[in-house]
Amino acid sequence: MQFLKTVFWVLIAVLVVLFAVRNWTPVTLNLWTDIQAETKLPMLVFVGFVIGWLPTSSRHRRSEAAFEIAAPPERVFSIIANPTNWPLYVPEIEQALLAGPLAAGSRVTVRRRVDLRGLRGPRLTVPDTVETGAEIVSVEPSRRIVSRSLDIQATTTTELDSVPGGTRLTTMYDGVVPYRLALLGAVVEVWVTAGRRNVETLRSQQRLKELLEQP
Repeated sequence: MQFLKTVFWVLIAVLVVLFAVRNWTPVTLNLWTDIQAETKLPMLVFVGFVIGWLPTSSRHRRSEAAFEIAAPPERVFSIIANPTNWPLYVPEIEQALLAGPLAAGSRVTVRRRVDLRGLRGPRLTVPDTVETGAEIVSVEPSRRIVSRSLDIQATTTTELDSVPGGTRLTTMYDGVVPYRLALLGAVVEVWVTAGRRNVETLRSQQRLKELLEQP
């Protein structure tokens, strides 16, 4: 029985090597907006096979950030509810436009600078900026804004709570790294660059505090 198992796995290994040798050709993947990646077909098939066995939870990303601002909820809401203000405190955003009034069903288009440090392996064709879209799910003035991405499976919830001396602003993100990006190591990138993202989040929080707390 052990002999048959050994023969079976040897045959599989031989077939894999033959497939790789005969199909070592480049393929281009359209990932997200204008971002493309070039890799070899056998590598794509192999990594796709491996990731196909991984549970969705391995691609799940959830984060929460909260801080306090010395300004009333109404003032904080008036700034964050207007997407044109986002570039003032989020460094990677160049422009954000809201189609119509802020309400359930309205859509926001965001142009942001691309930063894919952490992704390794395939050759990437990355533009300087990309445009992403989001749809407003619900709005409670001075209390909460919920939106969902139009590009990936992700939801962002922003809550405002009145506290002594100002407002506690909490942002919660819940999303799944798309399968096509997971093929290129985006799941690993999420783990490896968590520290850098935390620094960027703190920087954005500080800018928003300065913007709202200035006389």
